[in-house]
Amino acid sequence: MSEQNTLCGKYSRLKGDKVNSKQLWGSILQQAVSGKLVKQFDSEPAVAQIGAAPAPEEAPFEIPEKWKWVQLSGVVNLINGDRGSNYPSKSKLTNVDTGYPFVSAGNLENNEISSKSLLFMTEQQCQGLRSGHILSGDFLLCIRGSLGKFAFARTDGGAIASSLVILRVKQPNHLLSGYLWAFLDSEFFREQISLVQNGTCQPNLGAKVLAGFLLPVPPIAEQRRIVDKLEELKPLVERFGEAQDALVKLEAEFPRSLKASVLQYAVSGQLVPQSDTEPAVEQIGIAPAPEKVPFEIPEKWKWVQAKCLGDWKSGQTPSRTTPAFWTKGTVRWLKSGEITDGLIANIEELVTEQAVADLRLRVNPQGSVVIALYGATAGKVGILKDSCVTNQACCACLVNEQLVLNWYLFYALLANRNVLLRKAEGSAQSNLSKEKVVAAWIPIPPLEEQHRIVAKLDEILADVEKMERLTSASK
Repeated sequence: MSEQNTLCGKYSRLKGDKVNSKQLWGSILQQAVSGKLVKQFDSEPAVAQIGAAPAPEEAPFEIPEKWKWVQLSGVVNLINGDRGSNYPSKSKLTNVDTGYPFVSAGNLENNEISSKSLLFMTEQQCQGLRSGHILSGDFLLCIRGSLGKFAFARTDGGAIASSLVILRVKQPNHLLSGYLWAFLDSEFFREQISLVQNGTCQPNLGAKVLAGFLLPVPPIAEQRRIVDKLEELKPLVERFGEAQDALVKLEAEFPRSLKASVLQYAVSGQLVPQSDTEPAVEQIGIAPAPEKVPFEIPEKWKWVQAKCLGDWKSGQTPSRTTPAFWTKGTVRWLKSGEITDGLIANIEELVTEQAVADLRLRVNPQGSVVIALYGATAGKVGILKDSCVTNQACCACLVNEQLVLNWYLFYALLANRNVLLRKAEGSAQSNLSKEKVVAAWIPIPPLEEQHRIVAKLDEILADVEKMERLTSASK
């Protein structure tokens, strides 16, 4: 069986598969070049055979009766650039527009000639080239490196670099540029390239090899209908792609948005039912003025400032130039980058008991709530798995367990993070301060309800994390 026969039956098998816009457009193009996109008419004459026809067993796939398989060189002229002594070196080109562009493979973007990084020749340099001059309507095809990449020239002028070849339609009444575009953009054309590319580090595609590529040619009137149909479908496929991109973004953002919504429900009394038998929370410290209340909470709840819920303290960094503070350290020393919006189990560095004593660092016990104050980690929250001291970018709270559960305070700070960050100071970095954290208003339910809220959040957020992992794995 020939190499061309490996192309048979390769296309248009997208039914039941989840496809993106690129795959959809590829399927449409294959329909176009195999005679399945628009209707054939008995009144239209058959295409005249140009050059030798492939043997039936060599035909890549079935085409309508009036179509013909022709070699690419039968319908287009393949024109190489001038690779002789007049070929301009890069040092003799300029990025100033002289009206004579020297187009290389790097200038082909989205099937157009991009002006980005485009270099120019003088008139004398351009006229000195014996071949490779660009005319309006030419296709510039990459034959070195990114094989098959192409652009359509919409104006006369300039020349091609050695990495390109010009495809110029011989007879517009036999082959439309729009149909040739569809062929060059099709997976069928790329498959022909893959069967013959030389496999070196810098793949090459010779013009002589390209000349033998097979092209299915329909009657000219059908070509027009195909081009018209593709122009009609292209914006629809693009809109499909935009909608698909929006859906992918929504899927990626949904777990985060869901988490934020669940946390907000939790701290506003909407996640679990209240119990009539539970006593109301007593007001601790001052209450916010009615116009300062962030949102409505149940009757038995109270707004309490964070400073009333425990003892908050930030740490510091022992001098790195004092070995007695670091050598053979035994006390965990937490940095803000180690705060994970969860249980803090990995603390990398240790300081000595002398550092703790000399600097009067507070050793925060297991279960303390910690919030990051500075930079990229500002607003991150965690709960200590093990006792530790902290650096100055962390603020830890020894919670008053008669008033609040450590995990409830943790979740309330997470829910309140955006409000805290809006109060952050600093232009280069978003910095919080201990004063701003302890002044934050926290909605406090009865203790038993706090237990129910934490249990429900643990359950729901575990499912959200599974959703996040599945979303990441599907990318």
